[in-house]
Amino acid sequence: MFRRVVLKGGNGEPTAFSDNVVREAVVRSGGHELTLIWGSDVEPTLGTGGGLDSGELRDFFPALGGSRFYLQTLPPGYGIDPSRGPDMDYEAIEPVTVDSSSLRSTMYMSNGFHYTNTVDCGVIISGAVWLIGPKGQESELTAGTAFIDMGAPHAWENRSTEPCTFALFIVGANRVDPE
Repeated sequence: MFRRVVLKGGNGEPTAFSDNVVREAVVRSGGHELTLIWGSDVEPTLGTGGGLDSGELRDFFPALGGSRFYLQTLPPGYGIDPSRGPDMDYEAIEPVTVDSSSLRSTMYMSNGFHYTNTVDCGVIISGAVWLIGPKGQESELTAGTAFIDMGAPHAWENRSTEPCTFALFIVGANRVDPE
């Protein structure tokens, strides 16, 4: 459960103010929680209604120009997969459709690795999590650490004894294959 305060404005003047509690997680499974705080499927225009609530969004991940703001909690032990490593075949990553009660999305996964057509910006609020890169690189992210993922394959592992919570803002992006 999180408190959400939204101030909307146009032409330099406030047009609306809301202060409410976000109670329902979009995903809740085995201690993993993903809670949608705000989102839009289109490029925002100031002075209009702005964001949408999860019941009106079609996907976990926004299309080009859309955005999402999530709070995510990963429980201790989340994502640990001993089969990952530098010898993993990253070319074998296959598309998988992820289903939730209210949202759908396609992302690409193999051994917990995934990537999306988004730029993801986040900051660790509490706890610690390891960010695993596509060739076995890894970095421990602790409270106060910011991270940016620009569509790269990655996996999360919570190797600690405490849950890790982070804020995540994602923007839909084009993917161009390198030549």
